[in-house]
Amino acid sequence: MKPSDLTLTHCVLCESKLAPAARPVYALEEDAVLCFPCAVLRGGVYDDAARSWVAQPARAGLPLRAARPRGRYFAQRV
Repeated sequence: MKPSDLTLTHCVLCESKLAPAARPVYALEEDAVLCFPCAVLRGGVYDDAARSWVAQPARAGLPLRAARPRGRYFAQRV
């Protein structure tokens, strides 16, 4: 998935609003991204010329958001 395919969202660490197409972000899932400063602080390295991450940020302990909303399930007595 390319970050440019994402819409306006929030960073999973600092909760800052960001538009992924405007600035490089690291896409974790469909609704979970790291903003550029948070990705770099976690060890990510971005190559401007190649327009890609050459070193992945550390993903351990990240609070990922679900890509799809969770459905509700009800038990029905029969």
